[in-house]
Amino acid sequence: MKIAKIFKQAHIKKCISVLCIMLTLVTLFTFMAPDAAVIKADAASKSRYVFDGEYGSLYNGEYKGYNFTLSARSYVNLWFTSYTDGDYLVEIYKNGKCVKSYSDYYSSDNYFYLDAGSYQLYITENSSYSEEYLYYCFYMTAEWNEFIKTKSVSISPKKLNMIRYLYYSVKGSYSPWNSDQSCSWSSSNKKVATVSGGTVYARNFGKTTITYKHGSKKAKCKATVNEEWLEMGKGKSKSVRKWMKYVKGYKKAKWSSNKKSKVTVSKKGKIKAKKGGNATVTAKIKGTKYKIKVFSYDKNTLKKKTKAALKECLYVPSSLKIQTVKYPDFKHCKIYYSAKTRLGNRVYGAWMGYYSYGNFYDYKVF
Repeated sequence: MKIAKIFKQAHIKKCISVLCIMLTLVTLFTFMAPDAAVIKADAASKSRYVFDGEYGSLYNGEYKGYNFTLSARSYVNLWFTSYTDGDYLVEIYKNGKCVKSYSDYYSSDNYFYLDAGSYQLYITENSSYSEEYLYYCFYMTAEWNEFIKTKSVSISPKKLNMIRYLYYSVKGSYSPWNSDQSCSWSSSNKKVATVSGGTVYARNFGKTTITYKHGSKKAKCKATVNEEWLEMGKGKSKSVRKWMKYVKGYKKAKWSSNKKSKVTVSKKGKIKAKKGGNATVTAKIKGTKYKIKVFSYDKNTLKKKTKAALKECLYVPSSLKIQTVKYPDFKHCKIYYSAKTRLGNRVYGAWMGYYSYGNFYDYKVF
């Protein structure tokens, strides 16, 4: 009997110890968890309160938490006001990740979407001054909002030929117009071309695919960088084979020039300007043509273009004489001339011209 009584007393003590431990753990987790109880916003067509006037007070960096659950994606309105001078920080977490955060003072009114799930809302006294006091009140309403998915997308143009180093615009569209899903752009070969927000930048010769994605739907544009412009002085040469390194099979390219008397090209892609003028060099690789437009000038060509430009000034065209042509660099030339004015006076001067891809631009006359 004594043994049974001792065993019974030990059993009771053990139960009491376990119960005390459980109560301690419950108290601890309750203290650590946000203060407010879970409030559920059902998927209803009308707006309803999630928090209907929650009041609180915080002092010098303190924070307070509230739990809430949305059973459907909702359009949320959070109205917050402070009755004191303290600034505040509002943070909303889901699965340990902050999905919405903003700081303000006095009153604020924010609207945003939240997906279905459980959330933790934290209010923090956020003033930079010490011994600040925050007394606040906030309301939150949630209106159920159906998540609208993208059904179809399109892209324009569907094929694009580009000149190296230039920008191009590609337009993507989707339906329905009020889809909640986001869009993105991508290039299958960023060494050939990159894309950002529908603006394509041609970097190197080659082919790539520009993809417009909205939600799970995709539309594609086949883009080819197949043209380049090259300025060269008479007698100059340049190897352009390296421009083709991102084109598959570029080592077997077949090179040709449409004006061999002015510009020639070797079997390995070395271009030489024999005379002044324009020509097009073509590299044919696996059925695709890659063109290099060559602009070449000599002194006689520059003289002719300069005379045509100077005739627009107040000089007698028949008296215009070009004396010397000098090149500070290829695109700029300094031309000394003499001419008679319409009053019969002979003048001497210099003309600074600027040439770019075959076009002449007036720079300065002095």
